[in-house]
Amino acid sequence: MRYFRYLAAALLSIGFGGFTAASDPWPIKTFVLQKLDPDSAIPYVLQRPEPFTPAQKATIADYEAYLSTVAADYEKMDFKPPKLPVVEGPDGQPAYQVFLFDYSDNDSWARVQLMPDLTTEMRLNLSRSFTPDGKAVPDVYDNLGHELFHAVQRAYQKDYDADLGNWIMEGQAQAVGMEMALEHKCIDLSAGKAEDYRLGGRGYFRPLSQPLQDRRKNQDEDYRTSSFWRYLAETHAAAAMNKRESEFEVDEKCGGVKRYEVDYSLFHKILSVEFKGPASQNADLVWLDKALRDTTKLSLRRQYSNFISRLVDYMPARMTRKPRGSVADAKKGWRDLLFGGCPHTINLTATATTGYDVVKLDRVASRCFQVKLFGEGKADIAIHVRTETPGAISSLLIGTAGGAQIGEPDIAPSPVGGGIMGRWKFRVDAGTEQTFVISNVAINPAESTAQDVLIEASTNYWDSTITNPRQQETGKKSGADPTPSCGRTSGDNTRSEGQKNVETGLKSLSNRTSSGTQVSQSPSIAKCADPFAETGCGPVTTINLALMPGAFGDLTMIGGTGGGLAQVMSQFVAIADNGAFATDAALQDAMQEMYDTEGSTVTITIPFIDYGFSGSFSNASIDVNGGKGKGTLQALGPTDVQIGPGRLFPRSGNVTIDEFTPYVLRGSYSAKLSDLSAVDFSKFGQDTPLPVDREIRGTFSIAAPWEGDPRVETFTAEGDRTDEALQDLYETFPAMRNFDLEALKAMAPSATEGSGQAGNLPSSPVASFPSCQCGCRIDREQPRACIQICKPAVLACGQEKLLEQKISTAIGERNALEADVGRMRQDFEDHLRAQGMDDAHIENALKDFDDKPSADEQRRLLMGLQMDVGSYGDDDVQRNAANPPKAETREEYIAKLEADPDLSDAQRERLISLMDEAWAELGGWPE
Repeated sequence: MRYFRYLAAALLSIGFGGFTAASDPWPIKTFVLQKLDPDSAIPYVLQRPEPFTPAQKATIADYEAYLSTVAADYEKMDFKPPKLPVVEGPDGQPAYQVFLFDYSDNDSWARVQLMPDLTTEMRLNLSRSFTPDGKAVPDVYDNLGHELFHAVQRAYQKDYDADLGNWIMEGQAQAVGMEMALEHKCIDLSAGKAEDYRLGGRGYFRPLSQPLQDRRKNQDEDYRTSSFWRYLAETHAAAAMNKRESEFEVDEKCGGVKRYEVDYSLFHKILSVEFKGPASQNADLVWLDKALRDTTKLSLRRQYSNFISRLVDYMPARMTRKPRGSVADAKKGWRDLLFGGCPHTINLTATATTGYDVVKLDRVASRCFQVKLFGEGKADIAIHVRTETPGAISSLLIGTAGGAQIGEPDIAPSPVGGGIMGRWKFRVDAGTEQTFVISNVAINPAESTAQDVLIEASTNYWDSTITNPRQQETGKKSGADPTPSCGRTSGDNTRSEGQKNVETGLKSLSNRTSSGTQVSQSPSIAKCADPFAETGCGPVTTINLALMPGAFGDLTMIGGTGGGLAQVMSQFVAIADNGAFATDAALQDAMQEMYDTEGSTVTITIPFIDYGFSGSFSNASIDVNGGKGKGTLQALGPTDVQIGPGRLFPRSGNVTIDEFTPYVLRGSYSAKLSDLSAVDFSKFGQDTPLPVDREIRGTFSIAAPWEGDPRVETFTAEGDRTDEALQDLYETFPAMRNFDLEALKAMAPSATEGSGQAGNLPSSPVASFPSCQCGCRIDREQPRACIQICKPAVLACGQEKLLEQKISTAIGERNALEADVGRMRQDFEDHLRAQGMDDAHIENALKDFDDKPSADEQRRLLMGLQMDVGSYGDDDVQRNAANPPKAETREEYIAKLEADPDLSDAQRERLISLMDEAWAELGGWPE
């Protein structure tokens, strides 16, 4: 948060600097196509161009005019002019020479040849450039724009060692060439036929930059990487309008095709960043990361994650024809192409609120996985990943399909089981499959490594027999009609989605939010000797359940795109879009409704438990909101266990913990509830039970309970914190990308000051989480760690037995004392007569004795007269209470084990060792 305040203030105090100046105008923008063979043994300068037929002449003139038009566009985009051979044109002015001759039909219609002096030659296949009647071939236009852009790219190249990979060279040229053909000729070669190729559908589960040995095998993917470059051009155009998504219009002149606004001048800025070589896969990645940071202000890691999350939603919305099958089939086929399919769906149900999936992630690559939640409305889920190294976690970003929510992990060392945890929290639609995309790009992309990732998802949920939630409305369903709308879009679905989430969330009281299902651990509170049920003292675990407005999310929720600062700012922007005053008023109304609603909050407190615990407590504190006009409903008594004078209503809530890991806390609860504010204790009789106002039963599932553990410290991803904060700023306010905010870095605090960086964490092997079935006795078959984990259950059972013994003793004493009332009365009368009291006063004293409300009060009357009352009620119950049975000593325990013929010596030694540890925790063996 301090970075948010710092950046907001700093923005007001700096000047904005623009990008570098545009390139010089092109000296030549005309072209001459000649029938010459540059590969002939005869130098082409000595060859005489062959003539064209009249029909071919018209086609050649159109090709030349098209190249000139494209050249003018490239000039407007600030690209450097190409280094092509120059000849005299028909008008006597210099023109670029293009060679038209026959070469292999296995090659493309046009191509550019890089010459030894780093100039280029543009070539066109003569046999494929005309129809039989001499007319133009549509593929040629597409290829001409593509190959001219290759000549432009080579103008930025310094030497042969600085040769960028084909996924860059071909991907860029494919994107720009297709745009030129559509813009000027309405040619879209793959429209209606090869939609996956047209949209740049490639296997992005493979590395963005293919290894050299795979280039030939996956050559087609170099061209299909056009989708990545087209995305960059779209977002660059959108950023100029302070939007994160490109707007589109339906182009009627080209048959109603959906055209997205692009700005390919970005490629000039990218290519202007010097690539020093030598050529390699990692050199490409390092260069592109720097180029993107310099030109778009976002790293390759962020741009790739944003792109891949957006790309998964292209089908069928960007298709030029309706899919042959269903929309669902089209989307599945698209995901299969991009990611090799989503392995399987993680199904989260009311009884199984956790699930997992395993994905194999290559370096600088991505995969998808799906989660389906039970029920309706919106629900919060947490996604966890554990790796051995902090760098592996820092490389992972997860987003929803469509890119509305993309986030970096919150990182923490796992409190149990080893490893480094990464956690993401999303609010998604229940009742439908939600597609997520996970990308694997290190902050320094050259350091990216392949990893197998175990993804575990858990959801927040609670209910009760007196709870009536009102769920938040869901978003657009996945089966929506893909038919393009007419006119211009808003261009920022991410922002509109955030505003809609605030608006609909304020109208709900949901039992599925992370802010309404939380755990608070207090392990450091001093221990106490008193029973928990009577005092509630000592270390505790508190479970807070509440019906909350869906919009009332915690600040760790991923509601936008980017790191932690971007998520916070996205929430602020969403609130501002909805109207700050309207949001505040609606939130107050929702919170007031929550306070007025019976059962809207449940607070459960039990003795402190640690990860791995499963078991039950019958001494839990359970407090429930009584609603308007009532006090807090509490699980107390209802039996008064203070037999005789005084009152003690112990905590009596029942809680069962089914599962407790850092990822999820699941369980159930029940209680008889009393409203103490409605009880008139002045009229309450002795040993009277509390009136039961309501009974409650319910379940709960709390995702990421480690967040409430003060022993767990969170970290941010590796890297420069100030740089990451600036990227968050650019994510939230894309127009800022057009300005240089580097001055902020000099004003920022040291990146190492209180860094909290994941790089400070040591590597840690990943093991399984502990799992213990805890009861009243230690199970000798369970792992050694379960002794400590199960101790709260053992102690609770012991305290429950002591309380039962205390009540039994008190009742037995009361009964025995009541049986001696006649003897007490006679002894009292004898005592008075021995004192010489007359009959009238004796009668009055006996009446006072009879009027006492209990035998104990009658005995107290006698004690006040200094009578010996030790014999009254002094039966076996009292003697046993005064001489409780001694606990088993170590010697007695060993003797019992030695008497068991079914135990081996090794088992006996292990059990003795375990009990030694357990009694050491309690202060030592009984003497």
